[in-house]
Amino acid sequence: MKEKKWRTYVSLDEQSRELLISLAKQSGKPEWELHGEHLTVVYGKRYSELRLDTALGTKISIRATHLGINEHCCAVRTEGFYSHHPIPHITLLVNPFNGSSPVMSNTIMHWE
Repeated sequence: MKEKKWRTYVSLDEQSRELLISLAKQSGKPEWELHGEHLTVVYGKRYSELRLDTALGTKISIRATHLGINEHCCAVRTEGFYSHHPIPHITLLVNPFNGSSPVMSNTIMHWE
């Protein structure tokens, strides 16, 4: 985990990122922007304010459980570590043709 200007995230190792990239390539959205590098833990607060037991820099395991997609983004839902988002997820792809941004992955409602 890393903390950067009031944003804490779980940074994926190379093997995990490559696995997610291969999943993203199967989405049928080759023209969308590729992401898939982190799981946001908290944005807008310091990690220490969460009072979690896991120290920054600790290696952790998370698991992708579902795939979600809408007109803005494609993401994998995760479990295994806290995220301030109601649905913890890693944004894989962002639609560059309709003004979408990675934060719009929070609007995904249907997960398979």
